Amino acid sequence: MTMEEALEPEKARKPERIYERIKGQAFYYCPICQDLVGMYSDGSVHREIGFTYKRDKCRNGHNIDWSEE
Repeated sequence: MTMEEALEPEKARKPERIYERIKGQAFYYCPICQDLVGMYSDGSVHREIGFTYKRDKCRNGHNIDWSEE
């Protein structure tokens, strides 16, 4: 458990985005435990456009804030 978790356990946090230009996908991770919480495809390589995977909570129970994505 981190200090951030202990002081604000219910706070929703913005996911960390990692973009892979070659695959045309962006992967979103929980900022506390680095669990995968979302995948986005821009349509340049894969047919799907938009989020193909998206979670409001990671496996460890941390809330994710998708308001700016």
